[in-house]
Amino acid sequence: MIDNIATQAGPVVREVAAKAAELAAVAADHAGPIAQRAATVTQDVSVKVAEKSRRMAADLRHIVEPEAAAEPEAPAEPEQQGPQ
Repeated sequence: MIDNIATQAGPVVREVAAKAAELAAVAADHAGPIAQRAATVTQDVSVKVAEKSRRMAADLRHIVEPEAAAEPEAPAEPEQQGPQ
C-alpha cells in the first residue's frame, strides 16, 4: 500500500516542483527590471546627498575660517614636568 502511494505521488510531486520552478522564473524575470530601477534611483539620490554634504562642509568651513582668523592665538604654554 505504501509503495503504491509513493508510486502514484511521484508524478504529482514532480509537477508541483515544476510549477514552483516556473513561478520562481517568472518572479525573477519581473524582479530584474524593478531592481535596476531601484538601483538607478538609489544612485541618483546618493549623488545628490553627496553634493549637499560637500556644500554643507564647505559652508561650515567658510563660517569657521573667518572666526578663527579674527581671534588671536594665545601663546602656547610650555608643559611643566614634575620632579624626576
